Amino acid sequence: MLSRRFVNAHLRYGTKPLMAFLRDQRKLRWTAGLYAKTMFPASRDMSFAPDRLVSGSGSVDILWCSMQAASAKKVILYLHGGGFTLGDEISHGAMVARIAGEVGLRAAMVDYRLAPEHPYPAAIDDAQYAYEGLLERGYAGEDIILMGDSAGGGLVFTLLQRLQRLGLPKPLACVAISPWGDLSMSGASFSENIASDIMLPIGWITRGRDAYVGDHDPKNSDLSPVFGTFDAPPPSFLVVAKDELLASDSYALRDMLRDAGGEVEFHEEENLPHVWTFYHGKFAPADQTIRQIGDFAKRHV
Repeated sequence: MLSRRFVNAHLRYGTKPLMAFLRDQRKLRWTAGLYAKTMFPASRDMSFAPDRLVSGSGSVDILWCSMQAASAKKVILYLHGGGFTLGDEISHGAMVARIAGEVGLRAAMVDYRLAPEHPYPAAIDDAQYAYEGLLERGYAGEDIILMGDSAGGGLVFTLLQRLQRLGLPKPLACVAISPWGDLSMSGASFSENIASDIMLPIGWITRGRDAYVGDHDPKNSDLSPVFGTFDAPPPSFLVVAKDELLASDSYALRDMLRDAGGEVEFHEEENLPHVWTFYHGKFAPADQTIRQIGDFAKRHV
């Protein structure tokens, strides 16, 4: 197992400066892909299968991620992170499969379109197509667990608000790891945690926000769920590091969900990097958090 000191130093003095330095999107994606192949390889007990979900509104590619003995009766719809500009099966596939295996279900990871080539509303539209596509496949809302990390964690709650407005069935539960829910970046942690965040440089976050938001108002609730409303939301599990840039977003979402009558399990950790669950199988806090997510999901399943 990797020590906390090693993981934090590796990210603070290696990954964070590199993310701040690389401004060319193609170079950054190539570098991130190479890093993910090295650090986050899939294991032999993981299975992956490409598919496409189609709804009346549109269609989107997905990747089924699972481990042995996965049930198909219910399903995880997973929205990956990456600042709306990065993220794919190479970076997230193994982690999503590991989480799905802990729950005992299959996960449909959405290959939503990325900025800057595809700015808002591409990502949230694709998330909606995927959810509606699962409904078309015969799943009920109560058969679907929405999950996501970082930008994808914010999309979980943006999608939930969209479903409310459209009158579509709500999911069984929601899970978000370090969600990015405020693209206006007005929360206190975006200024207070610039130095303490172990992995994310403020410049990279800002560039990702600008690439996705474009000329739209970042306080539009279809971009930033912290500026929207919830109506009797399903049970939710939120996990965040108190030292990270996005910490304020988790606090805001937690309070909003509870104020709307939702049950929220909130896990705040200290001295850990953004989305530390990437390091499952080699970092004890990652395995512990994934077990907690699995316990939450299995209680509701």
